[in-house]
Amino acid sequence: MVLLALSLLVLLSSGCNQKISSLLSIYKVDVNQGNLLKVESIQKIKQGMNKKQVEFIMGPPIITPLLNPDQWHYVHIKTNKKNQIHQKVSLLFSKDKLIKIDSTVED
Repeated sequence: MVLLALSLLVLLSSGCNQKISSLLSIYKVDVNQGNLLKVESIQKIKQGMNKKQVEFIMGPPIITPLLNPDQWHYVHIKTNKKNQIHQKVSLLFSKDKLIKIDSTVED
């Protein structure tokens, strides 16, 4: 009886019937990790701002290298059923002033 049930399950999930095999597939949840990067927030930050002003707009950075605390990284990864979307904003400070903005976030 168990062998019959397993055979039937293999037959149904082998692509013979797409409707049934899609019902048997595993549900995967969309996952967001890291900082939520909004275009509006990124557009508000300007060179010359100090760290406190930038942190007020963007929130705390997810990565601050131990050996270079003047470099901040904001990373957002969204994973869904089909792919992963990576977004990153890197900020460089000198003497507590923002001097460089590097962003992969698109409008």
